[in-house]
Amino acid sequence: MSNAVSDIGKALYSLINSTVAIYPTVAPQNTSGTYAVYDTIRVEPDMVKQEVSWADDATVFIIVYAETRVLAQTAAKSIRTILDQYEGTAGTVYINSAYFVDQNTEWDNDLKKYITITEYLIRTLNT
Repeated sequence: MSNAVSDIGKALYSLINSTVAIYPTVAPQNTSGTYAVYDTIRVEPDMVKQEVSWADDATVFIIVYAETRVLAQTAAKSIRTILDQYEGTAGTVYINSAYFVDQNTEWDNDLKKYITITEYLIRTLNT
């Protein structure tokens, strides 16, 4: 089992991809329909003396892209239902906790799509 915060993508893919296609940082060119990308924005380790941190808290953004505001918000809601308060193993990664933090929906003029940006705090254990 992997517990490193660097493997959060494996967990997100395992949990979310059957609901909404999800990619790390940037979706492949010409991706259509409703899809999501994720990015780890910040990692804060629990500080312990003379050993490796036993837990890491990662701030993760999940951005949903869709043709309509309703589709973007519906997909983001589905993802929130999966992730918020999640605890367990997904994609070989043990997630100690996952919490919804914030959400915002906007229009992306370059892509001509609505985007819903959702922030999560995900804690992994380093055992």
